[in-house]
Amino acid sequence: MNILEIRDLDSGYGKALILQDLSIDVKEGGFTAIIGPNGAGKTTLLRTIFSLCDLYKGTISFRGKDITRIKAENLSDIGLNYVPQEESIFPSLTVFENLRMGSVKEKSREKISSRLERVYNRFPVLEKRHGQSAGTLSGGERQMLAVGCALMTDPDLLLLDEPTAGLAPTLVEGLFQDIAKLNTEGRSLLLVEQNAKMALQYAHEAYILEGGRIKQHDDAANLLKSEEIIKHYLSV
Repeated sequence: MNILEIRDLDSGYGKALILQDLSIDVKEGGFTAIIGPNGAGKTTLLRTIFSLCDLYKGTISFRGKDITRIKAENLSDIGLNYVPQEESIFPSLTVFENLRMGSVKEKSREKISSRLERVYNRFPVLEKRHGQSAGTLSGGERQMLAVGCALMTDPDLLLLDEPTAGLAPTLVEGLFQDIAKLNTEGRSLLLVEQNAKMALQYAHEAYILEGGRIKQHDDAANLLKSEEIIKHYLSV
């Protein structure tokens, strides 16, 4: 069963068409990666799902419900959330205040407390830094906080846009392991990632996006063994 279905999608910005005839599925409980070169339209795909760019044609369905025209601020109410690549935390607020902002629409104190405990269990360093200004965190800690803020809405499907961008190589695998644990706990993931090798090592299946179109789709393990994929995407 698919939690997310995208069909025949055309989208972009104003008159600039970026994605063309794009169709993808994310399985319930699945971990799907989108890889491809810079400028392929990977970020535009996530922004399109979250109603942050212009959609010209096609449909987006979440658990069978058409969400093509639902506004971004309402998607978290039905079980989706998005961690963009650009800065998505409030540097002047503390770690705790950022996490609390992530659940600003939730009225149940019990649910907020439970979600906060789960975030701190997932990322113990955030609990240690709970009273610290988010702007003083390291790059890896900021990424953990951004993911933690999204988790405060308890999403069924989490969209992640290059979460390891700018991180030191020594931190990349640790963050991937944390992301993979979210999936093993039952959360569906759609990941856009420039580090193709790492994405394919952890994802279940993957799509290769080039020039705004899907070039290939297969199990991640199969793509990881493909000579063509190794040559074009994993040789760096």
